[in-house]
Amino acid sequence: MTQEELLQAYLDKGYEKEYFKFFNDYYTMEYGDTEDEYASFQTTCKFMDVFMAQISLGHSCGWANRYAGNKIYNPFFDITDDSMVSEILEETDDEDKRKDLEIFVKEFDEDDIFNYAYVEAWKCDTLAAPRNMENYSYAKEYSRIFHELLKEGHSTDYAKGWLYVPFEYEDIDKDLYARAYEAALQHNFDLCEALRFADKVCFRFIETWEIPDKRIEYMKKYSEDWQIAFFKENNPK
Repeated sequence: MTQEELLQAYLDKGYEKEYFKFFNDYYTMEYGDTEDEYASFQTTCKFMDVFMAQISLGHSCGWANRYAGNKIYNPFFDITDDSMVSEILEETDDEDKRKDLEIFVKEFDEDDIFNYAYVEAWKCDTLAAPRNMENYSYAKEYSRIFHELLKEGHSTDYAKGWLYVPFEYEDIDKDLYARAYEAALQHNFDLCEALRFADKVCFRFIETWEIPDKRIEYMKKYSEDWQIAFFKENNPK
């Protein structure tokens, strides 16, 4: 089949001309494996159906191309598998990754808290799953704990503060961390500043109020009345 014939057959299937490159590349690979024009065309049409479905959802071409290829070739295709998602992201331009993840996460049909945790875990900025936990499982657990904390009467800020502490940090006082984060937000700190304040309280200064150098270091950085009061109220000594 010549390129002109292949293009015409492609258009006759109702596919858009701007995406022919992806069809052609996949067909060329298939034909190289089978040397059967009919079988190669049929398989490539299956690939293109998945590709176009991803495009219609708003995904980038890089994501749609790798996603469709994986789904056609992999009989164990599993959207909860981090290694599969990681492979798809490898072909996605950096500027498209977050957008693609925000669209993809809707396939799980979970709540907004799950969606937030899943995307942020892949971003690995403020949230990160434990090494032994898939991002999908992490987001499920994050959502479960978040809603439990709300049922207990805690604020949304408190729940997020609690969950910013990695799950494996069992020795950290998560309640203290959450209250420090919540208090910082209540006093108009932005996200990064609030996290930094909670880190300082929990990781560097707690149980050190009686040590002059630590007290001086804290007060140089956090000298407002509410900050000093918060530290003193939560110091066990």
